[in-house]
Amino acid sequence: MDSRDHTNIGANRLLERLLAGDSDSAWRLYQGLENPTPLEDRFAGTALLNLGEAGRAKNLLLRAWARGCPEAGIELSTVARSLGDFRLAHKALQGLDPTALSDFDKCLFFREKGMLLYETGRLEDAIEHLEEAWGNTFRTPLAEALKPPILHALGFLYSLKGFEHQATECFDSALSNASPARRLMVLSSRALSLIYLGRYDQAAADLAAIEAAASRPPVVELGYLYDRALLAKALGDRASAKELFCRCAERAEHYSQRDFESYADLSLVSLYTADGDTAQARKYLAKARGRVSSERAALMLSLREGVLAGAEGAAKLAEVAEQFERGHFYREASWAWAHLANAYLKQQNPAMAELVLNKAIDACHALRSVAALSPELRLMPELLEYMASLAPDRYAAGFYQEYLKLSAAKPGLRQLRLVSLGASRLLLDGQPVRLGLSRSLEVLAYLLRKPGNSLEGILADLFPDADPKQARNYFHQTRYDLEGAVPGLSIPFDRLRRSYSVQFEDLDFSWDADDVLSALNTPEPQTVLELFELYRGPFLPAASSEWAEMEREELAWSALKIGLQILERWFEQGMYRECLALGRRLLEIDPCSEPLCYYIIESVRSLEGEIAARLEYERICERYRRELGEVPPAVRRLMPQSN
Repeated sequence: MDSRDHTNIGANRLLERLLAGDSDSAWRLYQGLENPTPLEDRFAGTALLNLGEAGRAKNLLLRAWARGCPEAGIELSTVARSLGDFRLAHKALQGLDPTALSDFDKCLFFREKGMLLYETGRLEDAIEHLEEAWGNTFRTPLAEALKPPILHALGFLYSLKGFEHQATECFDSALSNASPARRLMVLSSRALSLIYLGRYDQAAADLAAIEAAASRPPVVELGYLYDRALLAKALGDRASAKELFCRCAERAEHYSQRDFESYADLSLVSLYTADGDTAQARKYLAKARGRVSSERAALMLSLREGVLAGAEGAAKLAEVAEQFERGHFYREASWAWAHLANAYLKQQNPAMAELVLNKAIDACHALRSVAALSPELRLMPELLEYMASLAPDRYAAGFYQEYLKLSAAKPGLRQLRLVSLGASRLLLDGQPVRLGLSRSLEVLAYLLRKPGNSLEGILADLFPDADPKQARNYFHQTRYDLEGAVPGLSIPFDRLRRSYSVQFEDLDFSWDADDVLSALNTPEPQTVLELFELYRGPFLPAASSEWAEMEREELAWSALKIGLQILERWFEQGMYRECLALGRRLLEIDPCSEPLCYYIIESVRSLEGEIAARLEYERICERYRRELGEVPPAVRRLMPQSN
């Protein structure tokens, strides 16, 4: 059978079963053949590779290659690469002329060539070849079967660059037409990306889907164990992470999967180093050293060696960080910079520590993911303590606040969010909760802000003018309303303290008002603008109690005060565009703030000139006339001079 004949390839029973993801059935079918052709040897070798029999697969593919099926070199390269034999992998592809291949084999060739280029450190070239493989899928009638593995590989390479958003898009597309076995592989890869994006709940859901599968191919089993271990590490559960990484390394050794084995061992090095267990760290470092084959894995080995060396490892860490950046491995570069900052702290050099820490944060912002650095930060308590001590206007301070939010996440729990700014509603997993009483949310917000208050205090603050008996009855009705609408939320009575507080069980609770209050001191322009996006209006606008009015005024005053401080600093630094965006946002909090008018008009003048500043001034005056009936003298003095 000619492997370049599309019709015959599509009709081949072995290939059909492979494309359907049934490698076990394909291998059984091959075993029943009396005189298999070289092409059938090739597909049987592919089946063995998928079944985790790398050694046997290599022998069968060498046989197909030697018997006149040069296209078997594609899969032979794959199996040689998995065994760390890059000399053979390159040799297997060198004899192939892609222009002479069928469109089907062109797709496989460029995919394998891309993965081999990745292993030898040429990540950008690797992505280019994967994209060429993707382009070729549109020329073959077997496109629907080829797209999932190619998109999966392309997503994998995007993930290596730290571009997890692009990676998850590829994985999402790959899932649409994937065979059952390929689907599990893609879910494993997507879970890894979701962990690095901090979307721990979604990662846990993908892992649960893998766990529920009746059977898992070896590569899926390894990916599943590695992902679970990394998720545990990201959540600070070191004991579980060690156990899972250890199991992953053992299974990888059994299946001759050198990459999985080396990365699992290196992860164990990081955990034992953080625990101060140098003996165990050195043990796993030695094991990993014997399995490292790719350039990226070699850099990871150097990173762990530098961290294990402590303060003396600074020079090696600096070199590794720069090499990661040159190789476009930005996520790992952020790890190396952060560990270098930690090493400088051990050398009592906080100035250098802050300098290189900022480089780590730069890399995370470039990747648009605080979570990219989070699993490593958990291993550096000295660095975290240092970040916590920084003044609010330092670059790392805002990043630290984002890290705290992420590290507090509790995956697997239902998400409950109280929205109290601009509109009042309670969301459970993003869906509105239906409440029967109009003041239930006000009572909930009050108890959250003033936990442990007595019934007398609650009634005095929320129902001062109501009949005491009716007020007491209404308060208890709101308790039952909230508890009935949200399973896991309770407002029990503490008999010892004679007080009430809100409790959450199996719920991850958040509150927009708390988010604003806790992050008001962040110094980063983009983060500030995002923060004030949370302030969508006054606090509990429908609530009329004196307590709610005081909270409303206090929150607005705090937000405006901090906002003006930031505006002043940005204006002095010439950040006029950021000033204008923040100033206009703050006007929604206080439309009649005279200092705001100054910063807005002067920012417009600096950016767009006198005519634009005059037009802005006129709009501001019109707002004052609408709100107050007149324009205050202090605002009239801001009128730009006409040219």
